[in-house]
Amino acid sequence: MRMNQKEINEVIRTGRRIQTPLVTIYEKPLSPAPARPFVAVVSKKIARRAVVRHRLQRWLRHLDRQLRPAGSPAAAVWIARPALAAARWPEIVASLEKYRATLGKQVNTPRPQ
Repeated sequence: MRMNQKEINEVIRTGRRIQTPLVTIYEKPLSPAPARPFVAVVSKKIARRAVVRHRLQRWLRHLDRQLRPAGSPAAAVWIARPALAAARWPEIVASLEKYRATLGKQVNTPRPQ
């Protein structure tokens, strides 16, 4: 399911944040969860070439499917950090594997504003 800019900003502003050396992940629980909204953001600061940015977006999309539970009732925005461009696939998987337990959990306390 696609998210528009307003929904993305809402998740970033009110969702909980998980910060890793490679990505920053924002998650916001949804009450009716017909789909798992997901957005991967890789800016030109991270990679100048579109081919590289799109590869990183595909990798993040794949990791989201692997790490978040299938029935996860949360919208997620993954924002790439500069270290992601230099990392290889095995390093990325190993680095993010330790965050599997915290991804997709229903949390009732929103991030303070």
